[in-house]
Amino acid sequence: MPFLRRSPSEDLTYGTDWDDDHTRRHFISKVCSIVALQMAVTTIITAIFLFVESANDLLMENSYIKWIALAGTLLTSLILICCNSVARKVPINYILLFLFTGFMALGVSCMSIYYTTRLILYAIGITLAICIALSLFAIFAPCDFTGWGPYLCVLSIVLVLMGLLAFFIRNRILSLVYCSLGLIIFSLYLVYDIQLMVGGRRNEFSEDDYIIAALGLVDA
Repeated sequence: MPFLRRSPSEDLTYGTDWDDDHTRRHFISKVCSIVALQMAVTTIITAIFLFVESANDLLMENSYIKWIALAGTLLTSLILICCNSVARKVPINYILLFLFTGFMALGVSCMSIYYTTRLILYAIGITLAICIALSLFAIFAPCDFTGWGPYLCVLSIVLVLMGLLAFFIRNRILSLVYCSLGLIIFSLYLVYDIQLMVGGRRNEFSEDDYIIAALGLVDA
């Protein structure tokens, strides 16, 4: 993957201090701050659409909004992931990340309005517990997942194709398999991205890839 640092010798060649603990901690805190801000914005926007009746009715009466949210989320994320120069250039990277967060929040709102507050809180609690457990596993586990990028890409394509199949073929077992596969894949993505962020393994994010790192964690 082009945005990953290949070997320690590259840093020595350019005289960087990327392996310095302070620099690594600063990178991690920066990524976590961006992710926390994204989660806060998403929560606020979703709460507005859930509890403000006029905003709720707007989403209920205009189903095309969810497709706008989906298209916007995919477009902005693809630009940031595929165009490394854009993802590293200030302020365009922050602008695109802001747009991505807005579209993502809108998409989450479109899904949340069909569920009760209790179910949403249950989902948040379960997701938080899973993320904490996987984060601890990614940091302390001896196994290296940073070379799994190509395999995760293939699994993601399989998941998309299965999603299209499940959309046209309404089958409870197929839907259960699809959801289970999605949970496994995105759990692996989370472990993969966290190990790239904390470093110390075969592959890791470079110092300028804080936007890519934040995007990877949010997507997972």
